[in-house]
Amino acid sequence: MPRHELETFYMATHNACRYTLRLPSQLIQELVQGWKALRRRS
Repeated sequence: MPRHELETFYMATHNACRYTLRLPSQLIQELVQGWKALRRRS
């Protein structure tokens, strides 16, 4: 996945976390997955 798509995915997941009162574990897992992928690309 290209870097700009990873950044878009991460930001979308991050925003979803910001506006959710109770964080579902799947949303947290997606956020961590995107963060790890971005760290590998750096």
